[in-house]
Amino acid sequence: VRAVREVVDRNGIRRVVVELPNGGALSARAIRAMALSTGMIIAVIELLGLAYEFYTPSETRLAATGRIKNVSKEEVIEAICGRYPDITSGPKCEMEHICDALATFEAAKNGNLVRMA
Repeated sequence: VRAVREVVDRNGIRRVVVELPNGGALSARAIRAMALSTGMIIAVIELLGLAYEFYTPSETRLAATGRIKNVSKEEVIEAICGRYPDITSGPKCEMEHICDALATFEAAKNGNLVRMA
């Protein structure tokens, strides 16, 4: 939470768009982890007084690739790297996070929060 606050303060962040899972976990442990992380994110956003919008994984996949079903992480990465050619390759995990964040931004482009910015 402190690290997030430092990033928010250092960069003057006032609005965030967040991809939140909407279910689909196959185990009680995974469901609990998703619920706890969702609660934590919402609490941090509220404590920092940020404006926010949430997007589902389906909305971000659609924004990135034009499809919702049967979209792989690799297809999202390929689509986002095609739109943002300045993204350089890196470790797979790092690229997944960067491209997920940009796919969420792509979904948010037509939302109220981004239009207000």
